Amino acid sequence: MKHIISLLIAVALIGGTYFFTFVYDGGGTPEQANASAPAGRAGPAGQRRGGRGGNQASTVTLASVNVEPYTDLFSALGNVQADARVRVLSETSGRVTAVHMVPNVRIEAGSLLVSLNDELEKIAVRTAQIQLQQAQETVSRYEKLASTGTLTNISLADAQVAVDIAQAALDKANYDLEQRSIVAPIDGTPGLTDVQVGAFLNAGAELVTLTNTDNLTVEFTLPDRASELLRPGYPVRVTAPSRPGAVLEGEITAFDNEIDPQTRLIGARARFANVGRVLQPGSIVNVLVSNTNDPLPSVPVSALTWSREGATVWVANDGKVSKVPVVVRSRENDMVWLDADLADGTQIVIEGVQKLREGSQIVTQEQLNQRGGGANRPARAPGQNQNQPQTSEAGS
Repeated sequence: MKHIISLLIAVALIGGTYFFTFVYDGGGTPEQANASAPAGRAGPAGQRRGGRGGNQASTVTLASVNVEPYTDLFSALGNVQADARVRVLSETSGRVTAVHMVPNVRIEAGSLLVSLNDELEKIAVRTAQIQLQQAQETVSRYEKLASTGTLTNISLADAQVAVDIAQAALDKANYDLEQRSIVAPIDGTPGLTDVQVGAFLNAGAELVTLTNTDNLTVEFTLPDRASELLRPGYPVRVTAPSRPGAVLEGEITAFDNEIDPQTRLIGARARFANVGRVLQPGSIVNVLVSNTNDPLPSVPVSALTWSREGATVWVANDGKVSKVPVVVRSRENDMVWLDADLADGTQIVIEGVQKLREGSQIVTQEQLNQRGGGANRPARAPGQNQNQPQTSEAGS
């Protein structure tokens, strides 16, 4: 019984509230209240009535899509190495009698670097020459005797062997003499040396390092997506921070046969002409490898909008916009190239993209200006003649 009484009291309270709110107060039902509400005000349900509402056009800036090729540019740092570099060692011991090389002055292969005392070697050469001459004279006498039958062929053969031995001894003596004159094995430039006249050199002592800087090599790494460009002869450009403005041309000579699974990089080596010898071995250089790709749509980077689904651009058509998904393939300064279904000349929004929705109406500032007055011109009241002066509410 108590529950029934409580229920009746609740119903009565709700009915009374409804009566005094909507009937007694002259508002009628909620639908009638909304219908009687002045234009431009919201009724109890919060619905906006009258006014400009959500169909107001958004002011944007448009640009045209350009379909054009783009360039993938890969950059990597590397240390320069000489294309040819030799540490010159002494093959024999002896005292230095002359130093012919000058540091940093280029020389050709075969040029004399250091002379060692060679008196003993010269004596050995003269001795070997005399022995060879005697052996040859002996062979001549034996040949005459053999022709008369007074000498056996065996004795003649022994004399000829003696000639061969004497010739080998002379060859060795000449070789030993040549080792007393140390020459440059390659074209190049000698570096610093500690060799001085009067110093005694042991066999195997290092004299100087010769470096040929006509051509240089550099080792570097590129990302795995550049692996298709790695082939012998592919062109590269080399720049150096130490030589601003200098650009050297070269080509790839070798590369690794696998990609590092940790870094996703692949190693390569390039060779380039050191024009003007502007670089030295050990310099840090920047290696540039580029590739021109097929044409793709290009737009200003400001046209992109991002969401969890990826990148999109807003395409304008007949005063409305639609969203088109895109994939960014390359960027250069403030331009991006896209993998997207965008024809050349397509109009896209590049300013004002933040306030757009699918199907939003748009207008450009130029269009507003052409209509006369733009965004700063006061709006006419509905039904008001264009030439009729506007009056304020206070003056009416």
